[in-house]
Amino acid sequence: MAAVGVVNAHRAAAGAGGVAPAYRPDIDGLRALAVLAVILFHAQVPGFSGGFVGVDVFFVISGYLITQLLLVSHADTQPRRLAEFYLRRARRILPALLVVCLVTFLVSLWLLLPESLVYLGKHLAAAPLLLSNLAAWSDGGYFGPGQTVALGHLWSVAVEEQFYLVYPLLLLLLVRYLPARRAAALAVLAVASLLLCLWAARYRPAVNYFAAPTRAWELLLGALLALRGSRVRAAWVEESGAFLCLAVLIGVAFVYDPGLPYPGAYTLAPCLATAGLIESGRLRRTWVAHVLAWRPLVFLGLISYSLYLWHQPLLQWLNYWHVTPVSPALRALALAATGLLATLSWRYIEQPVRRRRILRSVHGLVLAAVAGSALVCLSGVALWRSDGFPQRFAASTRSLLGDSWVDPGRLREVTDCLEKSAAAIRAGAVCQYGLRPPGAPAVLLWGDSHALALLPGVIDVSAPRGRAVYLVATSSCRPLLDVINLAAGPAGNPKCAPFNAAAVAAVARLAPTEVLLVGYWAGDRLRQRDTGEEGVGEFGRALRNTVSAITSPGRAVCVVLDVPLLPYAVSYGLAMAQRRGIADDFLAISRGEAYAAAAPWDTQIRSLARTGVVRVADPKGPLCSGTACLYKLKGRALYNDRNHLSEFGAHYVAPALEPCFAAAAAP
Repeated sequence: MAAVGVVNAHRAAAGAGGVAPAYRPDIDGLRALAVLAVILFHAQVPGFSGGFVGVDVFFVISGYLITQLLLVSHADTQPRRLAEFYLRRARRILPALLVVCLVTFLVSLWLLLPESLVYLGKHLAAAPLLLSNLAAWSDGGYFGPGQTVALGHLWSVAVEEQFYLVYPLLLLLLVRYLPARRAAALAVLAVASLLLCLWAARYRPAVNYFAAPTRAWELLLGALLALRGSRVRAAWVEESGAFLCLAVLIGVAFVYDPGLPYPGAYTLAPCLATAGLIESGRLRRTWVAHVLAWRPLVFLGLISYSLYLWHQPLLQWLNYWHVTPVSPALRALALAATGLLATLSWRYIEQPVRRRRILRSVHGLVLAAVAGSALVCLSGVALWRSDGFPQRFAASTRSLLGDSWVDPGRLREVTDCLEKSAAAIRAGAVCQYGLRPPGAPAVLLWGDSHALALLPGVIDVSAPRGRAVYLVATSSCRPLLDVINLAAGPAGNPKCAPFNAAAVAAVARLAPTEVLLVGYWAGDRLRQRDTGEEGVGEFGRALRNTVSAITSPGRAVCVVLDVPLLPYAVSYGLAMAQRRGIADDFLAISRGEAYAAAAPWDTQIRSLARTGVVRVADPKGPLCSGTACLYKLKGRALYNDRNHLSEFGAHYVAPALEPCFAAAAAP
């Protein structure tokens, strides 16, 4: 998204003494359409489900303009040319970026709850280092938790700037040593990047979305366009081609949705359409170019970098404060505020630095950039390594925060338990709670993050029986053999198969008397590897295979059903409702709703239990004993989020686990 920082690159080059092409207002207009698509997508405006393609438009534009800028530079040596380029990038990118980061830091100290503040810290620390894409990737993807704390959108800035660390040197080397083959060399790199992108879209979707190597082909497409000479075509060819490209670009912004494997083959359409619009406007002012050169659009293109920087913080702050869906009127107000802030940022931050009205000298620019970046980075590290500073809130609010998983000690424990290697698990080197004398009975808790959440309740029931508890868990991997997680892409989550195979080996090695299977059963679809079939029926088949693999004489296998899935994160919703002085009943669901939502998976599990091979425990019983399901009790949250129990909640549902230890099955 740093493409927005290449405003009028041809003008800048001309001012430096190079022979730059004429300024094209239609490119600024195209940039305006791109940033509007992204903003309306993030604002969840109906009809813009594919607005995320605006980032791809920026990538192509950026590659085109930056290549022109490098080729017309007046510097007489390669080092000077590179220094000139990077200083210009620093003037254009860093000032507004650092201001947005510092404002976000200050607002978030007041607004965000502890766990969210820690997530923000990671993104804040990464932003000035241009590593925001790595922070977003580490959160688990585009819709990971870090994407809700105002700076997740900076991943695209990082991708472009990482590209620019390598590309200028490569281009100048090609210009010097292979001038006749420079386009061919870049074309080979573009094809290689595209092939890598297509492979990663299938096998590494999260990496694919945020990685510079799998996005490089989009920027290289623009670069190839800049290296390509202009060709005269018939007027009707230019006009019809431009109209078709604009129609494709608008169409995908309306038709695409976030569920597509993206970037990948689908990304070719917006990228090629963008290239077509740039090409068609080179020699002739087409009707489309005339429309794109409309003054209001051009102005939005000029301020598009600041628009992009400010829109996500404002929208996320509004969403975070409101908790429930925001009204169209409030969203419109947030968008208007974005426009105002972006205009002020462009007028009083971007332009003065870029035109050297302030920070005129290189020394002053570098000193300010280093100091500002260090301040932002250190502020982020302080938040990231903190407990989220819960002392900022009143005791009554802190009591609603549930069990903070960001407490440093607890975080280390959670990380250690969830990140055991497959080799360690096979060897039985897993987390253990309580002592187990030789020959004594023990419980093994196997599952995903829901198993970890339920652990305090399992210990409550196990300890009076003299049983130690082993925990074998990893995030997003349910205890099911021979299935894959389609939400992670067609190839599934690569860690789950070896983890679950190791868990079976751990059961054999540790010889527990009870095995409790806990997972978010309804989390997403499952598919059996050998048949390719999908659905709840495959879940039942996978569960039977899993139970069969760990069943042994004298061992009870118990499946714990899902807890109710609530509409909003409970601890967060309760705390924000208290801060806003509103009722928290928006968190409630009825008993009927809870059981209906879980019915497909509960039915499969209870059907298996009727055969006598497994036992069943249902935490929905104590949580939904009345007409509505509990989400808080005695002023304390029973959940950490929408579906993970808090420690208090795990203790509360512990009696529901008794059937796992009963002398006979209790389906």
